[in-house]
Amino acid sequence: MGTKEIYELTTETGKRIETTANHPYLARTKLLKESDIGQQQSNQRQSESNSHSGVDIKNVEFFNIFHNLNQDAINNETIANTKSPVNITNLFAPFTLEKLGTINAAPNQPADKLTNKSETTDDQAGLIDINNTLPQWTKVIYLNKGDEIAVLSPIGSVLNGSGSPKRTDPNGELQFEKIISIRILPAKHVYDLQIANTHNFVANGIVAHNTYINSTATTASVKGLEIAQSGAITGTGYGLYAAKTGASTTNVGGYFSASGATNNYGLIVGAGNVGIGTTGPGANLEIYDSAVSGNQILFTIGSNLNTTAFYVDEDGDTSLDGYLRLEASQTALSSVSVPTIYNSNSGDLYLQARTNIQKNIHFATYNGTAIGTRMTIDNSGNVGVGTTGPDAKLDSLATTEQLRLTYTDGTVYSAHTVDSSGNLTIDNTGTKTIIADDLQITGGDILDSNGNESIRFGTTASAVNEATLTNAATAGTVLLAATGGDTDIALSIDSKGADALNLNGTATGDVNIAGGYGGTGCTVTNSNGNLSCNGTITGTFAGTLPWSSIIAPTANLSLAHAGYTTAFTFDSLTSADAFALSSTSLTTGTALALSSTATAFNGELLTLSKTGSSGSTAFTSDIANVTYSQTFNGGAGLDSTGNVLDLSRAITLNNVGNTHTVSGAGVTVSDSGTQTAGTLTWTGDTMRIAQNYTGANSSALNITTASTDAGTSNFALRVNDDGTFTDSTPFVVDEAGQVGIGTTGPLSKLNVYGATNSNVLLNTLSTYDSYIDLTEANSEANGAFGNANSGGFRMVYDGGDNKFYLNSATGVTINTRLTVDRDTGNVGIGTAGPDAKLDSLALTEQLRLTYTDGTVYSAHTVDSSGNLTIDNTGTKTIIADDLQITGGDILDSNGNESIRFGTTASAVNEATLTNAATAGTVLFAATGGDTDVALSIDSKGADALNLNGTATGDVN
Repeated sequence: MGTKEIYELTTETGKRIETTANHPYLARTKLLKESDIGQQQSNQRQSESNSHSGVDIKNVEFFNIFHNLNQDAINNETIANTKSPVNITNLFAPFTLEKLGTINAAPNQPADKLTNKSETTDDQAGLIDINNTLPQWTKVIYLNKGDEIAVLSPIGSVLNGSGSPKRTDPNGELQFEKIISIRILPAKHVYDLQIANTHNFVANGIVAHNTYINSTATTASVKGLEIAQSGAITGTGYGLYAAKTGASTTNVGGYFSASGATNNYGLIVGAGNVGIGTTGPGANLEIYDSAVSGNQILFTIGSNLNTTAFYVDEDGDTSLDGYLRLEASQTALSSVSVPTIYNSNSGDLYLQARTNIQKNIHFATYNGTAIGTRMTIDNSGNVGVGTTGPDAKLDSLATTEQLRLTYTDGTVYSAHTVDSSGNLTIDNTGTKTIIADDLQITGGDILDSNGNESIRFGTTASAVNEATLTNAATAGTVLLAATGGDTDIALSIDSKGADALNLNGTATGDVNIAGGYGGTGCTVTNSNGNLSCNGTITGTFAGTLPWSSIIAPTANLSLAHAGYTTAFTFDSLTSADAFALSSTSLTTGTALALSSTATAFNGELLTLSKTGSSGSTAFTSDIANVTYSQTFNGGAGLDSTGNVLDLSRAITLNNVGNTHTVSGAGVTVSDSGTQTAGTLTWTGDTMRIAQNYTGANSSALNITTASTDAGTSNFALRVNDDGTFTDSTPFVVDEAGQVGIGTTGPLSKLNVYGATNSNVLLNTLSTYDSYIDLTEANSEANGAFGNANSGGFRMVYDGGDNKFYLNSATGVTINTRLTVDRDTGNVGIGTAGPDAKLDSLALTEQLRLTYTDGTVYSAHTVDSSGNLTIDNTGTKTIIADDLQITGGDILDSNGNESIRFGTTASAVNEATLTNAATAGTVLFAATGGDTDVALSIDSKGADALNLNGTATGDVN
């Protein structure tokens, strides 16, 4: 099989066969020496085609030699692969089995071992002597012109000397015909051929030997078939190529088997990468399966329960001491535990034991002395390190340190050790153990370094959690203090909510504050609750104050506090007004007047505040409520002209030579919050102004400034958005009524400024339009854009057709000047439906490219026929690169063909100089004002230059 040199044999009656040099035929050859038959030439031919015998045969016929010839067709399925050497039986006269004997096909051999009679018949003592020459199976390479070859001829086709048929067998007759011609043909691809049952066949009437290969040699290192390819090949060379195709029940591309020896190897690959499912293996063994559901490697253990299913050996001695070993070690096949390594659909890697039995996974290593189990994963999911029976999800067993948590530098760590008493020691290379969240200690204490109780935690039967500071020494002092190297460290002890803070609540000793009464500070005497202090007591007084004498005063009440203050505390008050001032007859006076005549005033005359460190209910009331509520039920002159709240500042400067600057705000409204825990969401307005009159003819907010100073900080309105009052890019309305967005110095009626970009967003719902009108008249006075006396431009985004339009208006006429299609990106000039990236619609010139001086240009115009005219103020159009004209001509100024470009059916591109006038002259010449200008016409390469090649005129 493969590509071989082909030999064509022709007999004297015209029978022909094409075959390889190595194929044997039954022939009678001349008795010549090896030198007479060209042994050297034959061996050379043999070396070229020796690696395989094959034939390329048409019209092959099977036959059991000389008896019951079969006329079946050969195909891949009828070629057996386990047949014995050729054995010819049932021979009829003039040949019999006893006369011819058994014919064996010797195995293929290297060319340097062949002789001119490499295949001969066995047991030929009884062969018939035909013309004193014995018939032998002889390879084509040893046949010569004039040798006789066995053929099977139809009845009567070969005549004897008297002109009558030699014999009249109904199936044909065996003859020997001379070879009149041996020709070597070009090489072609050929195949092995083995004939079932008979092991011989007839091809084109010529008897051919079956090439089935079987060796019964008993010498050492014998090769039943040796195939070698050592030639230098450009591309891919195959030493052996086997393929099986066709619609069979089972196709086997190659089958290798070995048996009967002490060591049997079905296949050994000595060198080179092996690919299964791939023609380009990138490793010693690469298995590839393009099907997602295909099995790439399947190891079937079979009935031997101790068989190693898969192992990677370390040193090649097959002692199973390799790096990876998967094997069965159970007593019954149904319980074989073969671990599985696989990837899940998510890409995770799994090492999994058999799913139908409950077993553990052990990891063992060798320490130089013995193999020991280092880690175990049991069937419940527990992981054991140093133990094969883990009792928890992670169980680390050791007599010393069981767990170490190490920082990435590998030098600092936290060591965790459990001693023989069950105590856990955490020993850090650092100085502390940090617990980020709560620490709950149940049924235990915190001890000092000596093992004595320092803080005891416990839970009583009443479920009251206690943290008790304890000390083993009687009459000792338990110290709770802020310590450390830093100064000014406060210590805070608080109860929660409204519950009391108990200091010595059950003991009999006094409570000392800041050292106690005997030194500095105060003492609360436990027996009577009296407070005694060595120092000054300041603050508020919560005792009883006798106000009975001023319940109904008969004259003005004046309290002269001098440098003292008065505080009113209403701790037990829950719903009534804590401090009420009321009058039923006050008409022009002031119910509450707060005033100060001090010249240097830095305080507040009135402070309204609500404070508290914690709260458990929602805040829904007002800190300050100024309300004017009255019902008018008749009479004239009942108009309300007063202000509900009047906040004003009036300053008179009467100091010559001095400057007085007013910088404080007239009114400051501040709304702020601090989030330390939880989520703080602000949805209320800092200031809300509501105009609730349905017939109002006034402003909800009216702001005015009387200043005419054009300074950069003179505004009627300013809105800051950075949390300060000094934003450099606020929203302002200056003293001239100009609006600035992002700028404090608007240069026009509306000035939008951004440090990186300036955006103006106009939004509409659904398919409505958004537009901006730029008019030269007051559109409001005339109705709308495009009305009489209203001329200008409108920029429109049409939400219906998703296009941007630039329209112009002169009176009542509106024209679309520019269109941009949102979806396609097409731009139209003079059209609302652009069909290209730039579509300029006009009856005359549609595009002009103008030089920077504004006087010279190139005009581009498309007429009603679709012709493009480029009219330059210059004298030429310059094309810097190639000009490709497809399917058209170059015309002269009269519209006549001047140069024609075309492509013929033979795909030869032509450029033809033409002219419409008969007998006219087509001029191809170098022109211009310069002299001595050459004209060069060249063909390409070695092809000829044709001048008047097909015409009949002379060449001048």
